[in-house]
Amino acid sequence: MAATAIFYRGMFKHQLELMPSAQEQEKSIRLFMQPHSRLPIKELRDDPPSPMNPVILYLSTNEDFARVSWRAEIIDWRDKQKLSEEERQQVDREVRYYDSGLFGIEEGMVNLLQIRNLVNFDSGFSVTELTKIENGRAVSENAFWSGWIYVRERESRQHDDGE
Repeated sequence: MAATAIFYRGMFKHQLELMPSAQEQEKSIRLFMQPHSRLPIKELRDDPPSPMNPVILYLSTNEDFARVSWRAEIIDWRDKQKLSEEERQQVDREVRYYDSGLFGIEEGMVNLLQIRNLVNFDSGFSVTELTKIENGRAVSENAFWSGWIYVRERESRQHDDGE
């Protein structure tokens, strides 16, 4: 999956904003995302990312579905249904550390992504600059759904860091 990235549309902005500051305060804290779905993200399940082989994650927020304004690296994928009780409690504590308003581990959902290097770019870029793997077309600005799609990793990161 080396050339593949994932675009997740509609992440809650306030949750993204809390993550970097929580990690600055507590270096050992792991950052997690829980895409809302009962279906696994198949490519991550079948070829799990790792710290040595991360998958790029592009994010738009629930406040602006049409602009990619965050980027991270996915370094682990887990099926939440298969976590041991001890793992589940540990992840729950860590998630609640950086967002006390979050529900911890969401019941009935499958995907648990561990991320690192979460970066916000001030100006971001249009989702149309991302190319869908399935058909080679640009991601549409007009879709207002929340969820993920497989995209090609951007070759030019000139605007990704807010410069």
